[in-house]
Amino acid sequence: MRLFKQIIPAFVLFMGAVFSIGCSASENTNASEINASEILKLISKNKPVVIEGKHIKGDLLFYEAGSSTKATQMTPSYIDSEIVFANCVFEDAVNASATISDGKQIIYSVFRRNVTFSECIFMKKATFDYSTFEGNAVFDKSVFHEETSFNSVDFRGGVNMNKTIFDLDAVLANATIAHHASFHGTKFGNVADMQYMRINGQAFFTDAQFNGYTDASNINIYGELNLSNARFGGRVECISGFFNGNVRFSSTEFVDLVTLSGCRVIGSINRDEAQFNGRVKSDNNTIVR
Repeated sequence: MRLFKQIIPAFVLFMGAVFSIGCSASENTNASEINASEILKLISKNKPVVIEGKHIKGDLLFYEAGSSTKATQMTPSYIDSEIVFANCVFEDAVNASATISDGKQIIYSVFRRNVTFSECIFMKKATFDYSTFEGNAVFDKSVFHEETSFNSVDFRGGVNMNKTIFDLDAVLANATIAHHASFHGTKFGNVADMQYMRINGQAFFTDAQFNGYTDASNINIYGELNLSNARFGGRVECISGFFNGNVRFSSTEFVDLVTLSGCRVIGSINRDEAQFNGRVKSDNNTIVR
């Protein structure tokens, strides 16, 4: 009996803790809509954000909810919450960075935990420029209807953008990915800007669709690059690209002009059954097996 009396209070305390955590992670769960300000309040309190099947109203400005140190020209805003959005619709802008003080200061988000946007729809422009993802970044099966920018983003974990759809321009220029990057089945509806992008691991673009102009000039990939079964519907340009690993584009289709100039590959190239339906301009490229 004494043991039973000791267990009951402990069990009650445990369940109370679990219940309080669940509430903090999913406030307003009964409503079909949630205001962005409610989400930012959770983040400002370092509480986890786990939201499924909601319409998000209002601009979601992550950098406003994080903690910042003394303002400098590049000011980080630290976000300690784990963030998970599943099957959500963002009806307004989603921004993780902003230029303020008449263009003299950039404030950007530093996501210290994993960030997931799975099967979400972004109705307006999404901007993650200069931000840092210290954990994994997942955007799988999401749809971006407006321009999307990951310019100069520092991805320190893995990146999953499998079957993501970018209806308009997708900017990944100057982005750094510390580990693998997966863009399997991803659709780039217009310009795909990957200039000066660096991937320190395997890069998968299998079954991807590039419907507009693709610029991969000065890209650096330190691992296998797999473009098998991808389709490039617009012009492709890669000048001074560096590939330290095998390159595969078997059964890949190139519809328009392909320009390869000054590229260097350390590894093998597999292009079995690749289709080049447009012109190919190739000069000063080097392959080291």
